[in-house]
Amino acid sequence: MADGHFISVEVVLKDGRTVTGRANDGSAAWLCPCGYPSPLLGTWFPDPSVVHCPGCHRWYKFVKGRDRIEELIPAEVSPR
Repeated sequence: MADGHFISVEVVLKDGRTVTGRANDGSAAWLCPCGYPSPLLGTWFPDPSVVHCPGCHRWYKFVKGRDRIEELIPAEVSPR
């Protein structure tokens, strides 16, 4: 990704739906489909982050090298 330029990233939900987020450099933001009013923010550089939505408790993770974010099922979330 070029510095200062935003690209669209796909957010893939477990039910197969997708929403679009925006990313640049090593971070991205997207709105959770539950309607939580603030964007969720995460990083994918240097390591992909796991992001929690406080509205519906979905978990998301960046898929490194694929420019997308996937919703995780709770069993896939490893404690930090």
